[in-house]
Amino acid sequence: MSPLIKNIGLVLIAAGMISGDVIARSDGGVIINEIGNGGTKKDKYNGGDYIELLVTRPGGMTLAGWYLTDLASPSDSPKESEGFIRFADSDSSVFRQTMPQGTYILICLGTKDDLYGESKMKEDVSLTDGNNRIVVFAYGSPKHIEPKKGKTSLTAGDNIALLSEWRVNAAISIVTWGGRSLWTGCKPTVLPAAMGDNGSIFYFVPKGRKREDDFNNSKDSKLWITTDDVRNATPGRKNPGIE
Repeated sequence: MSPLIKNIGLVLIAAGMISGDVIARSDGGVIINEIGNGGTKKDKYNGGDYIELLVTRPGGMTLAGWYLTDLASPSDSPKESEGFIRFADSDSSVFRQTMPQGTYILICLGTKDDLYGESKMKEDVSLTDGNNRIVVFAYGSPKHIEPKKGKTSLTAGDNIALLSEWRVNAAISIVTWGGRSLWTGCKPTVLPAAMGDNGSIFYFVPKGRKREDDFNNSKDSKLWITTDDVRNATPGRKNPGIE
């Protein structure tokens, strides 16, 4: 085989590998799956704010160095009600481990004394205890979460973005409800403002309502459900209506 043909073959193989990797990674591998936006009205959900992520990639994911934010863009000014956190990449961080497909990642934005749904939550960073979830506190799990600037606190019109890096085009999953988002990298899930109002829990259910269905169609706003009944909150476990 001539060196020229051999080199062309290597280039084609490399290009195929790159193309395959892009296709494999195009869905992001992780989605924002449920959000709890606490309010102060007793007849609505008034527990702690939380964000639930779900790992969808068959081979699992490592999230060390990723970010979660309710800022609309990198240039926004962090403040008491808007900011970002970083998933720690130190040796002791659970985010250095590969989280298997089907793992729920619950980020509690309040304190350990708050109710998340109907329950208080304890930090849970074991991937071998059989409950398919981890629980971390944005401002109370220093080994695993690095608070950066400002403070993520959900409001009646807001957005949440999961980022693989701190750059505008690195979004993996975005959910907005009445707020704006200038992050790019994935198509956002745009929900009506009323769906995410204070005192609401809103979550995604795939079309077939089965775990093996395509969880990456979470960008379809018609597949999201909102409720203010705390009994329908499922932080850290499968959403209501899923078999």
